[in-house]
Formats: sequence, C-alpha cells, structure tokens
Amino acid sequence: MKHNVFFLSGVSSVFAILFIIFGPHPGITAEISAYSLNSKVMMDPVSEQMKKDTGITVSVLCMGGGELWTRVMSEKPNIKADMGIGANIEQAIKLKEMGLLMQYRSKDWDAIPAEFKDKDGYYYCDAMWTVMPIINKEMIKKKGLTIPTGWNDLLDPKWKGEIAMPNPLTSSSAYLTLCGLVRLMGEDQAFEYLEKLHKNVAQYTKAGGAPGLLVSQGEVSFGITDSSSAFSRIAEGYPISIVILKEGVPYSLNASFIFTSTKDPGRLEASKKIIDYSATEKYQSLVGKFRPKVTRPGVIAQEKAHGEIILLKNFDYEWVGNNIKRLQDKWKDRFQK
Repeated sequence: MKHNVFFLSGVSSVFAILFIIFGPHPGITAEISAYSLNSKVMMDPVSEQMKKDTGITVSVLCMGGGELWTRVMSEKPNIKADMGIGANIEQAIKLKEMGLLMQYRSKDWDAIPAEFKDKDGYYYCDAMWTVMPIINKEMIKKKGLTIPTGWNDLLDPKWKGEIAMPNPLTSSSAYLTLCGLVRLMGEDQAFEYLEKLHKNVAQYTKAGGAPGLLVSQGEVSFGITDSSSAFSRIAEGYPISIVILKEGVPYSLNASFIFTSTKDPGRLEASKKIIDYSATEKYQSLVGKFRPKVTRPGVIAQEKAHGEIILLKNFDYEWVGNNIKRLQDKWKDRFQK
C-alpha cells in the first residue's frame, strides 16, 4: 500500500510540473470573454483551438457588427467583455479614438506587415473578410435565372422575391454593402439603386450570415452575405457558389483588441496572450479556412481555392466608420418604416 501511495504521489508531482510548464502562465486567468462579429460557425472551432494551444477558455458572444457596436456603446466605459476578437477595423479605429482600447505592443506581431496593425499597438488584424454574393446553383437552374456579373443585374424583375440580404442597422456585412455602393455610385445614385433593388428583396435579415443559410436551403436563389458564411456553407456541401461581380465588393479587416475596462490582472494577461496567439501561423491557418485572405505572409486562405475576389477600389475604412449613423439613419427612413 505504501508503494502505491508513493507512486500516486509521484504521478501527481509529474502532472503538477507539466501543468506549470505547459499550462496557463501563472497569473493568467484560464477563462475570459470576448465580443465578435465572426459567426459561430467560425468561432466555435477557433475557440476550441485557442483553448488547446493556450490553455485559455475564451467565451465568445457572436453578433452582427451593428449589434456589437450598439452593445459596446451602451456598456461603455465598463465593457462587460474583456476583449474583441474579429471586430471591423473601422470600429477599432473609432474605439481607439474614444479611449476604449488598451495599448499593448505585441512582439509576436513583428512578422505581420505594418498595414495590418495599429502603429500604436491598440488593435491587430488577422484577416480580411468581404461582402460575398452567393447563388444556389440548383435554384438558378430550376428558375431559369442568369448568374449576375454586375450589381445592376440584380435589378432585373426576374429577381423579384429571389434575393436575401442583411439589414445595415444590425449587420456589418449590410452596412459595408451600403457603403460600398455609395463609394461606387455616389450617395444619391446608390440610394436610387437600393430603392430599385428593394423591390426584388424577399427578406432583410438581422445577421450577415443569415442570407447564406437561406440560399443554402433554397429559400431564395441569391444572397448577399459575408465571406466566412459563404465558404463554410460550401465546405458543408450545400449547392452554392460565390458570385464575382465585375465592379468588386466591399471589404474590411478583422481587428482584435483589449478593452481598457479589463482591470483584473489575470484576465488582462490572458487577453494579451490571445492577442499574441492570433499572430501565429497555426491560428491564422485556421482562420484562413473561413476568410479570403489572412495577414500573415505565406499562409493560405480561401482565395486560393475559390479564385481572386475583386475588391472595390478606393475603399476607405475611416470614411466607413465616420458615416455610420448618418447612412444607417438614411437607410432606416427609406426601408424600415
């Protein structure tokens, strides 16, 4: 019996040593919370991998970009989450200006090009995402529709009731679509275009990923969604494909950051460790399964498998952030009465 006791004691000591070496760093809380506009389809496997590689459980609340912004604005200055994982860069820029982000200069990001991180260390961008038009190939064939090649093709009366797109009051994908059309056509012409498009829209969804599900299930033939939702549905085997529009699509960068209201030392250190981890090749390779491009050089993302995605020219992140309330209010007055 004594030998067994000593054996168990020795095993316990070994496990204790291994935990010290490989487990969470002393002083780091093993669980933190984050807000994200990334879909659960993406964040569930990402969070699981984070826990495996860092020992930190990240409890992520996924929501649309508009909802994320509204939540943070209602909670400030004491944000209930420790950090943001995958907010839009234009949101990160505004949050920095408002003094809501903590400065943290991560050495792990030294290998990432400068244009993908804040020069003062307030936010870091791991990937690009785009507004993504998609079609259901079976429905297109069944209904005798022609795959659109440009934005104006969607105004054809044949598309009446066949289009789903998100609501720009709650979805960052929809707001980026609105901004992209304004940058492409001019503001007056863009709203005239949206008035015409409105006649063909079957449903405005709360979340940017929802049109991807509607198209996948054949409830509509065409949808404007986000790139991660499109790629994940394709990977799941749904009969959908992305649509390349000749004028290009709007895009944003996924930014991660720590809120200044994160005061607990352990949670703060854990949040910093997650920022560091998001620069790694392993992390960005996983993100690349859902995004067209990632920011770490040499890591393959979805553009490799699906072909080059045309981006709108002269798209301005700061302009997008500075015009959000005005453009949302204008859209609300026109389309949500």
